[in-house]
Amino acid sequence: MLPLMPEKFFRDALNKSGSGFAAILKLADLANTSLVATGIRFVKTTPDPVAVMLSTGDRLDWCFLSNELRQCRGVFNLGKGTILPRESATARFNRDGEKIERAEKLESSCSLREWFDDAPDVEFQEDVVGLGHYGKTLTVLFTEEALSDEDEAEEEEGDAASDLPSARWHRRDEDRRRD
Repeated sequence: MLPLMPEKFFRDALNKSGSGFAAILKLADLANTSLVATGIRFVKTTPDPVAVMLSTGDRLDWCFLSNELRQCRGVFNLGKGTILPRESATARFNRDGEKIERAEKLESSCSLREWFDDAPDVEFQEDVVGLGHYGKTLTVLFTEEALSDEDEAEEEEGDAASDLPSARWHRRDEDRRRD
């Protein structure tokens, strides 16, 4: 049986597909696969800084980070049940169940720091799409800006990098346990 997204086929198509959510849409159509499956394969294959997330309501179901984004200072894998940043495009979108049901799309921008407190203040595209009767949304965070160590060093000279989530995420996890 031939895999739906063979490695060579996918890499070749990825190189021609562009970036972010638009690339995922093109690849899903080309491979005849779901947006979710294609998004996961995309983030695992792309050389660009990208995050793909699935959420329900105000919480994440899962988050996948590309290798490039994972290596960025202050970025960590967000776990299941993590509360979405309150003012993120994803959180605002998810407050309207009809948008999700109608599979509407939203293109927005944000700072990477909105999602990861200790990350550099780099502008990212935040694209969100409702997944219809599934009741969930798919979010793609991506940028075409380089995430260089020089920019990060200039931004926070003398600060030690930490692999630990910020205090804000710890507070959110504590709030979740109380609910």
